[in-house]
Formats: sequence, structure tokens, C-alpha cells
Amino acid sequence: MARPLELDELVEHWTLLDDERELVAGKRGATRLGFSLLLKFYTRHGRFPRGRAELAGETVDFVARQVGVPPEELGLYEWTGRTTEYHRAQIRQHLGFQECSTADADKLAAWLAEQVAQAERRPDRVRQELLARCRTERIEPPAAQRIDRIVRSALHQAEQMLSLRIASRLAAQVARRLEALVVVGDDEDGDGRGVLALVKSVPGNVSLETMLTEIGKLEAWARWWPAGLAWALLLLVLLGLAATAWLDRLLRQASLPELTWLHLSNIPQVVAAVSAATVGAVLAARRPRHPVGWLLLGLGLSLTGWGLAFGYTRYGWWPGRGRCRPPATWPGSPPVSP
Repeated sequence: MARPLELDELVEHWTLLDDERELVAGKRGATRLGFSLLLKFYTRHGRFPRGRAELAGETVDFVARQVGVPPEELGLYEWTGRTTEYHRAQIRQHLGFQECSTADADKLAAWLAEQVAQAERRPDRVRQELLARCRTERIEPPAAQRIDRIVRSALHQAEQMLSLRIASRLAAQVARRLEALVVVGDDEDGDGRGVLALVKSVPGNVSLETMLTEIGKLEAWARWWPAGLAWALLLLVLLGLAATAWLDRLLRQASLPELTWLHLSNIPQVVAAVSAATVGAVLAARRPRHPVGWLLLGLGLSLTGWGLAFGYTRYGWWPGRGRCRPPATWPGSPPVSP
């Protein structure tokens, strides 16, 4: 239902201009009034009205007075048929618009996918951008169902483009591990589900089948958690070395370079810690039941832990000027009241 319009809005958007009056001049009666309303509605909204219900009574009266036709004669105008199609073609040609072809729809969907739908996933907002783009490109918006298809196509294309962009930035090993999570396994039960689908599935009522399903989830989890733990331990080794370097920097600022741990004589220990932890993480991730990988990770952690403990104890408790700093004066300790 059309909303009522104020006089200022009627004058601004529904006044026939000189070139528009020349276009209407050869028509009479209901055809003259209907054509004028189609022309001004298309100029205002970039599309044709779907019927009489989209035209407010004030609009019909205002345009009818300009063309000298009683408003009641609009009821004799045919909204469908060859005459109406000819009128629409005249209006499109006059305003420089064109109907939305298949090629235009493909271009609009591609533009939405690249410029809008990757950041905006709400269909109503994408639809608004589509209508605005149609008006900019002087393309008549298609029917509502076709607009919905263009919006869905744009959202699908944007999702594919975003997925390909993310996948191209992943390392080959990471991509293979992600694919292994979703690929359908060749296990004996033949349930046709990947690891993620199996873990996320709802067990249902208690039965032998649901118990076997939950056991399968635990087995799937058991295949993946050792790799995550191995890489987490490697990250812990690297963070420990970074913390040791930070403590050595604090000691140098305190004019105590002789108490630092990271110097030339300890370089072999640093190299050994990083190498052992890296090799151990790779072995533990690929062969979690092999003890060598976990032993190498333990060696890297022990060397890093020794360096971190060395630096922290030297910085927090060191002899200077005939006295020792008590633990209350260590960094991060709360002040002690006298």
C-alpha cells in the first residue's frame, strides 16, 4: 500500500518536466494518465509499479491535474499487455535504462560477490546494494524472485572467493591436516563421516550403537590431541627462550652482564634445546606412540627451563654492595610495609 505524500514531495518528484510533457503529448485519456504515472514512478524508484496499489491517491490526483485527465479514468488503464510493454520500452529509452539481461545479472552478482558480500552477509543489505547498483548502471531491477537468485548467487560466490583466499595463504602441511579432519574415512564401520562430523554428532538414546559411536569419538580425539600437545610444547620452549632473553636484558640494564645466561658459551645449549624440541614435535605429531619424540621434547623443555630458572634466580636474588635482595624486592612482588 502506497504511503500518503506531502505537497513538497509531490512537487519535487511528481512534476512533469518539459521533455516529459513532449513524450506524453501524443496520448489521450487513461493512456495519457497511466503513461505519465509510469514515467514519474520509474524516474523516482528506478522500476515500474506492480499495480495500482503502489500509487498513492495524492500522486494520481497531482499527475491527473497536470495532464488534464480525471483521476477516475486510471481504472481503464491496462497494467499488462502489448500496449503497456510498448509504454515501458518508450520510458526506458527516454531515461537511458535497459532491461536486466542474463549477462547483466551475472555482472551484478560478480560485483556484489567482490565488493559487498564478502564483508556483508545479510541478504537484505546485499539486496539494497544490488538495487543501488542497478540504478547506478541504469539497469531496470529484475523481478523479486530473480533478485533473490542474484543475491544468493553473490553470497555463494563471495563465500567461495573468501575460502580460496584463505586456503591460498595456508601452508601445505596445514591444508593437508585440515582436509584430513573433514575427509570421509575408510574405516571399517563405513559410516561415511569425517572426524569433525563424528565428534559433533549427537549420541542419542543409550544403546550399543550409541556406545560404539562415543567410542569412535574418543578414538578420533586420541588420534589428534598428541599432535596438538607436541606443537604446544614446542611453542612453550620458544616462549621460555624469549623470557630468558628478556631476563638477560634486565640484568644488563642492572650492570650485571656477567650473570646473564645467553652468551657464547651457552649457544650450544640453546641450539640443542631448539633442535631437540623441533625434531621431537615433528616426531611426536606424526608418531605419537614413539617415545623418542617425547624424550626430545622433554630434553628441549629441560634445557629451556634451566636457562629460564638461571636468569630469574640471578635477577631476583643477586649479591651486590655487601647485601642480597630479598624475595620481597623481586620484580612483580607487592610492596612490604615497614
